[in-house]
Amino acid sequence: MGYEMARQLHVPNIFAERENGVMTFRRGFSLPKGANVIVVEDVVTTGGSVKEVVKLVQESGSTVSAVASIVDRQIFLCNFEPNDVTQHNFF
Repeated sequence: MGYEMARQLHVPNIFAERENGVMTFRRGFSLPKGANVIVVEDVVTTGGSVKEVVKLVQESGSTVSAVASIVDRQIFLCNFEPNDVTQHNFF
């Protein structure tokens, strides 16, 4: 989903993966300091993985502008830090 969103927005697509239990940018990906980022996930259940990616983005010196997902399995939206991160769910 992230690839297609990036393609439609004409922006680069990078992704994070869990390595030894820790979320990390993989395959030589990095973020330029000050980049605005949309974190994209297919299904958000607890929000744990998304929160890890948000933290990774912030630690790189970039800003999370929004979180997007196709499905949010929560009854209520997850709270992502900082609190002004907008969450968009399709279902």
